[in-house]
Amino acid sequence: MINFKFLGVKFQISFLALWFLVWFLVHDFDNIFLIFIISSILHELFHIFSILFFSAKVERISLKLFGISIKKNKELPFFKEIIIILSGCFCNILIFIIFIMTKFKKIAIINLIIFIYNVIFYDNLDGGQAIRLILNRKLKPKDYEKTEKVIQIFFKVTSTAIVIFLSIILKNKIYIIFWAIYFFITVIKK
Repeated sequence: MINFKFLGVKFQISFLALWFLVWFLVHDFDNIFLIFIISSILHELFHIFSILFFSAKVERISLKLFGISIKKNKELPFFKEIIIILSGCFCNILIFIIFIMTKFKKIAIINLIIFIYNVIFYDNLDGGQAIRLILNRKLKPKDYEKTEKVIQIFFKVTSTAIVIFLSIILKNKIYIIFWAIYFFITVIKK
């Protein structure tokens, strides 16, 4: 793990994540991974801008193999937390809408895939955080667990089907590879 501090923010970068980043950038002959990286950075910047907009501070940014986590210095009211959590997804949908009507459809599709990946109700992904926050506020603990499992299964199945469909449309199997690696690692964690 590489650790350093910049502008008062702690950064943590996993060696494995760094290795994958470099490997994919070197082997990215059709710029798909570069578009993915730029879109992911924009996604995370929207989270950071939202945090700063609500007068909180970013304490730590961690880059791991399948995601970036951002820790802020304080908890905020419910609706502000939801906005911060979903702001990255809003960024990807916005980019999708802007580029789907242009000749740069690849940028649109990649942002749609990043959006789908992030709304999955799983672990610390944006959709999981948002739904968990809503369920904790609305349900009793025993109802929460049952509902959480049903939602997880629904999102995993539908998002996997959509990513496979989009991979076929783009005629590029890299998305399926990402998806398979992600699911493999998350199953191993359990």
